[in-house]
Amino acid sequence: MEMKDILCEIPITTKNKKSRRFENKFIIEKLYFEGEEKKIIQILDLTFRELFIIFRRKLNFDEDKEDLEKIDKKIKGLKLFENNNYKDINYLINKIRKKSKKIDEERETEMTEDDYEEYIQEMQNLCCNYQKWFNKKIGRNSKK
Repeated sequence: MEMKDILCEIPITTKNKKSRRFENKFIIEKLYFEGEEKKIIQILDLTFRELFIIFRRKLNFDEDKEDLEKIDKKIKGLKLFENNNYKDINYLINKIRKKSKKIDEERETEMTEDDYEEYIQEMQNLCCNYQKWFNKKIGRNSKK
């Protein structure tokens, strides 16, 4: 699904009393109607899968190469691939490494640096293969 559809369908939490239940939908409809925020519209037109591929692109996953070329053509002018200011997979990995060093200094865990590196490897593997994992997933039988 495209991000605009995902955001339009998900209601805002009832804990937020200041916003209407489907505030995202109203904002997105206004963005498209006005047509001024072309870069935002280009991002909203991307699918979840395409955004996830952008998120993990620095892992250099072979299966993403062709998709990255298609995405690059789709978002021409955004310079999303050149921009390193957004939080991608490397940001997450660095955050885990910093946290592991902080925890090691405080000695609050029995995980070693090797354990954290193994965790990072597993996370990278899951990032690259989430779609295969999701497609293999077997749903529960409903209780009727």
